[in-house]
Amino acid sequence: MNKEKNVAVGANPAGNMGRNLVAKPGFVQGPASGENEMALAILEREPQRIQKLIKNANMMREGFKRLGFKVIDGRSAVVPVIVGDDLIAFQFWRKLFDAGVFVNAFISPGVPPGLQMMRTSYMATHEEHHLQSILDVFGKIGKELGLIS
Repeated sequence: MNKEKNVAVGANPAGNMGRNLVAKPGFVQGPASGENEMALAILEREPQRIQKLIKNANMMREGFKRLGFKVIDGRSAVVPVIVGDDLIAFQFWRKLFDAGVFVNAFISPGVPPGLQMMRTSYMATHEEHHLQSILDVFGKIGKELGLIS
């Protein structure tokens, strides 16, 4: 971060799309509308990115279900895996993190009791072997914690 100008810059093949003005230290404003337009133009030119993203998320939804996890269905890159308990959510998150899988843990009161979850999310750039590795780790830890059999 350039502290003199309060600008955060990220490397990006599309140019300087990662530049954002910083309102306060630690808080970064959203991308400028020109950057949003550029991102939308890329998606319009390359619709296969969206198709791959949907394919990846669907693979994970189905994979989690096959393992025995409760999953909230949807059509987005976010695949919530319900664990149903705050303490288990903390334990699961830590074990996943230690195994190299990053997810967001949602606990009460951020979600209703019983809907505590691991919020997983995917990108079009994930390959099948990446996704299978994640499923393998979830399965192993899910069994350790008694979430699945």
